[in-house]
Amino acid sequence: MKAQLYKEPTYYDAITKASALIGAKPEDIDKKILVFAPEKATLTIERKIAAIKGGFMNVRVFSFGKFLKYFGSAEDKVLSKEASVMLIGKILSETDKLKCFTHVSGGFAENLYDSISLLKSAKITPDEIKDVCLDEGVLKDKISDLYTVYSLYEDCLSKNNYKDENGMLSAIPSLIKSYRDIQNTEVYLVGYDGWTASARNIIETLILSAKSVTAVCVGGSNGGVYTNETPEAFMKICAGLKVSLSVGGEMSEHFAGGSGKSDNPHKNGAAGSDKEKQVILERMYSEKAFNLPVYKTDKIVLEEKQNLKDELKEIAKVVRLGVINGRRFKDYTVALPDPGEYYDEIEEIFTDYGVPYYADVKKKFSSHPISRLVLTYLDVLRKNCSQDNVLAIVKNPFFAGSNDLTDRFENYVLKYDLNYSRFLSPLPHAETVPDLEELRKKFASLIPAKKPVTAGGFAKLTESLISDLNVEEKLEDISERLIKNYPEEAEYAKGALKTLKDTLSYVNTLISDLKTDVKEFRTLLSSGLSSAEVSIIPQKNDAVYIGGYKDVGNGVNKILFFPGLNDGVPEVKQDIAVLSDRELSALAELKVIIEPKVKTVNAREREIFCAALTSFTEKLYLSYSVENLSGGQASKSDALKYLRRSFGLKKNDEKAVIAGSDEAGLIAERFISPSQAEKRFALETGRFKDGLSADMTGAASYYYAIEDMGDEAMKKRADNLLSGINSEIGKYIDGGIKFSSSAVSVSRIESFYACPFKWFMERCAGITEREEGKLKPRDSGNVIHLAAELFVKAYMENEVTDENFNEVADKVIDGIFSDEEVKKFYSEPGSASGMERLKTEIKRVLKAVYRQFTAGSFRPLGAEVEFGKKGSKYPPLVLNTKNGDYKVCGKVDRIDKYKNYYRIIDYKTGTDKVSDKELFMGKKLQLYLYLKAFGAEGTPVGAYYASIADKFSSADDEKFYLSGNTLSEEEAIVATDSGYLVSDSSDIIGVKYRKGAGGTRKLSSAKCFKSEDISSRSDYSKAVAEKGVGYMNDGFIAATPFSEGGKLVCAHCPFGAVCGFEDGLSGKVRQAEGLDITSESFAGIDYSVASRTETAIKKESKEDKEAETAVKIDTAGESDSATDESDD
Repeated sequence: MKAQLYKEPTYYDAITKASALIGAKPEDIDKKILVFAPEKATLTIERKIAAIKGGFMNVRVFSFGKFLKYFGSAEDKVLSKEASVMLIGKILSETDKLKCFTHVSGGFAENLYDSISLLKSAKITPDEIKDVCLDEGVLKDKISDLYTVYSLYEDCLSKNNYKDENGMLSAIPSLIKSYRDIQNTEVYLVGYDGWTASARNIIETLILSAKSVTAVCVGGSNGGVYTNETPEAFMKICAGLKVSLSVGGEMSEHFAGGSGKSDNPHKNGAAGSDKEKQVILERMYSEKAFNLPVYKTDKIVLEEKQNLKDELKEIAKVVRLGVINGRRFKDYTVALPDPGEYYDEIEEIFTDYGVPYYADVKKKFSSHPISRLVLTYLDVLRKNCSQDNVLAIVKNPFFAGSNDLTDRFENYVLKYDLNYSRFLSPLPHAETVPDLEELRKKFASLIPAKKPVTAGGFAKLTESLISDLNVEEKLEDISERLIKNYPEEAEYAKGALKTLKDTLSYVNTLISDLKTDVKEFRTLLSSGLSSAEVSIIPQKNDAVYIGGYKDVGNGVNKILFFPGLNDGVPEVKQDIAVLSDRELSALAELKVIIEPKVKTVNAREREIFCAALTSFTEKLYLSYSVENLSGGQASKSDALKYLRRSFGLKKNDEKAVIAGSDEAGLIAERFISPSQAEKRFALETGRFKDGLSADMTGAASYYYAIEDMGDEAMKKRADNLLSGINSEIGKYIDGGIKFSSSAVSVSRIESFYACPFKWFMERCAGITEREEGKLKPRDSGNVIHLAAELFVKAYMENEVTDENFNEVADKVIDGIFSDEEVKKFYSEPGSASGMERLKTEIKRVLKAVYRQFTAGSFRPLGAEVEFGKKGSKYPPLVLNTKNGDYKVCGKVDRIDKYKNYYRIIDYKTGTDKVSDKELFMGKKLQLYLYLKAFGAEGTPVGAYYASIADKFSSADDEKFYLSGNTLSEEEAIVATDSGYLVSDSSDIIGVKYRKGAGGTRKLSSAKCFKSEDISSRSDYSKAVAEKGVGYMNDGFIAATPFSEGGKLVCAHCPFGAVCGFEDGLSGKVRQAEGLDITSESFAGIDYSVASRTETAIKKESKEDKEAETAVKIDTAGESDSATDESDD
């Protein structure tokens, strides 16, 4: 028995030292060498030994896990981590003896598995846990629960003849003893950062069995960097076995300093920059950093960036420029605390810059589409086919496969607001969408008539899902398509289905009889899939390596980037395990020693971090961010203060770091890869167009470069961008806008006056928001609107009385809510209360409408009365424009009549304010145009908006104001509301009287107009409408939005990103503020908004017209052109 220990300053040094020692051994097939190292270091060691020896036959390199797999019994049934986690989840759900481990989250099973793994690694059995004597308290309850779960877990493994991953390690000592010729084998232990009790037991067996054991560990004198955990553990094992130990490779030998006899494997720059390395390892986390002189070096650079994305972009630029100047991509390495955390940002930026990379991350199978399919399917069952879950499963690539079909299905579902059980019945109007109905049937066929009640039942249901959807066949097809360009993703895809099948197999074997519901089963399955992960093998030899600190430190890196040096780097793990450090210390006092503690883990992280910092040979780029990716403030890593003080680092100017002082180099940096260059070109031309920059040097250089390249597609895209630099969105459509018929709606004209550009996009270009069937405030208003219409018609057919009002109202309401189009809004569970509130509101509105009739002498002449339509009683309103006559056709919500008086009522779900300013500016023309259209009925008393917004007030609240102006004739007012005779005011139309001398009564309300005031407003509205149609015909589409009271139509406009409007720069807001509008304002048409707008339009020179094709609007085929349904 012979033991030897080497302490090396870094993990790469340990690997290099061990390889050198082994490489120096003569090649003798009878003198066997066995090397044990962490999994990811084994390949590096093999390569190094092969490089020294030129090949070898007598050396074998294993991790403990690989050794077990290679020499272990094939009959051993090994339980994977994910299966172990599910088994613990089952125990937690079934055991009623627990005191602390109750009502736990889905991730707790994995945390508990980790704690049990620590116990098993520490060689602590359930009985030893049980025998711990503790006073009453939380720790006692925790230990009691831990014993219960641990013992049941071990019993289950034993009963089913399984071994978990920790249990398999206990088999290694016996395998070592039986290893062929072990007594003549030299053993090396290389690069471990710590050993569990199980690992120490293996090492003891090796020392007692092998010819010699040499441990090459990391260690040093700086306690701020080194834990010295593994060298001290090895010495302790040797001392316990009473085996002599020789110690070599001390740190002092590596930094002999000028003796010329240093045993440093990095000498002459072989694996690091020696002096910088020495400074880092001696001064990090030590007062020496502040007491010793600054060591100046140009090999280390420090940069500050806004956020990590900017740091990664900077790295991509440096790499790209380096490759242009003759470097290889593999000369560059990026070290991150967790590459997987920032994988999306890495993929986006490095792909954009054309930088091939290998990110050494483990991908969890729970994120694969197959896993998402299964988990979403369980969500569908759990939430009884909720809309979000159904759409998620239908859009999964393993369900339908056709994006067009699933997108149309989604639109249809949203349009009709399908939810819950409605997915199990035919679609509305299924005969018109047979392909969508087939997709629904396919989904419905997956829903069982009765949900399982055991884990095994759910597992079988999941297996049926995979089979019914032909997932295996589809996966094979996907893998074949990925293999050429994305081989690593193809590998990941193939592994996903196998993992799922294995997991379901474990369910059937271990927890099949577990009584569970779908929610609990989903939690169990999700915990199993989440704990399963795979490392992807790199597919390109020449690529930037992106790895964690330990993996980076295991190698040598020419140019090394250390981004993200902010708080939490190196990682500081929180003490949130099942057993805290304080509780572990309490157990240690009772001779129950569980390792490692969080404090030890954090010390290891610091050692690994510092070792990685030293693994560069040419350049080390350090960087940090001033804010995190969420935009919050980010503090710098504590490590930076030691690095800055040791090397005198100051943050560098970006230009100096990336491209030097050469201006051409700076331009090249901005256009460094085709994809990134195209984006930069678009950015620079856009900034020039917006007046934010006058520099087009880079953009021009890019343009001439792609011309030389001969890439026609890129040049065409560039030409399209350049063509818009000196032009805005056209003020006019060349050739104008031609209506397909002579009919035009009032709402179309009002929309034009609100903003011509918005009108063009919605009404001409046909760009509208996706139709959704979910109940919105406007939908409630429409239901109330329909109720008011039906009630008025019922009133006309059979006079409603106080006695039969409720009967008539209830009949109207019941008829509405039996309609499919209305019922769809109330199909969701819990919607019954909302429906009842709406019914109450409808009753209130109908009672108020009823009172509008009973309060005076006006009676309804008609509801939804059309004019201008074929067969209608009333002719169209003719607009005489410069381009010919146009007919306004539409329908009015209600016309009431008394003798020769008539009034127009328009129900409004939005604001019901009648504004002279909006009329003056062309925004509200509807009421007075309607009065004009129905002029044959006699004398107009008024045109009113009646708000039917769902205010959900008391059903007894009968107030229902008519907003508008009323003819100032007493007979008309009395006919509207006879109550004013008693109260001197009307709660129907808001007019008031005051008493004059001698008991006379005089109108004092501004809501009353003379007959000529009403007539002039009607004439005015017609003139404005005629001008508006003329502007439409001209093709005027400039963004000239309307504003009143500070409310701009731009506020919620969906086209703000494309119109380019900015008040005072690209156009002017048409404001109603400051205008003193009186009845006299409408008496002379020369003062109309038409003249004002015409003057404004003339300022927009016809020379600004763009060469665009004429647009033809199909007005006849649209609902509000034939029957004017205003935009309430």
